[in-house]
Amino acid sequence: MQLSLAFDRQQLMQQKTIGPFDGAAGMRRKRRGQAVVAGNNREWTLHMRNVAEAIACLRCEARAEVAGTATSDDLRRYAEAYGMQPTTEKAWGGIFRGPHWVAVGRVRSIYKSNNARMIRVWRYVGAP
Repeated sequence: MQLSLAFDRQQLMQQKTIGPFDGAAGMRRKRRGQAVVAGNNREWTLHMRNVAEAIACLRCEARAEVAGTATSDDLRRYAEAYGMQPTTEKAWGGIFRGPHWVAVGRVRSIYKSNNARMIRVWRYVGAP
């Protein structure tokens, strides 16, 4: 059987989605899921945001490339030291959400469970 890749370009350009994919609906579901995770871990998330701010502020005197920054690995080390864990692993992603943080780079995670994946380096920019 031979597959045909012919398509009507004009019809394709008019479509907002191709097949079962809907980017806007996907983003709505993502935001809804993030809100549920944040709501279930509200106190933990607020505490870890304060810790992230403190780490970033302590680094203000450091080398220029790390001054004012923090990563999720930094927060995992803190959480391990104090026996703190969120109700779900997805909660780690919500700590740096909001106007106070800007992603400025990536580094490899030191945690085995992250399989050396790249994680974001966040710079604290303070109140908007």
